[in-house]
Amino acid sequence: MFYKLKIPNVAPTFVEAMSVSQVKQNMRKIMKPATVKELEIERVSPAKMKQMYRNMAKEKGIPE
Repeated sequence: MFYKLKIPNVAPTFVEAMSVSQVKQNMRKIMKPATVKELEIERVSPAKMKQMYRNMAKEKGIPE
């Protein structure tokens, strides 16, 4: 499964993990605690993820 991470002041990032809790656990290892609390995690399908990357490559901007 793929998850879209919305980190403040950073472009959307996609992560592959088994669950939301696994994503949070991995982010706690590499980020400051205050930033981890501000994370927004959303499950996305592979097709939607590919479409977002294509749109960003075409310079349509970063989807919200």
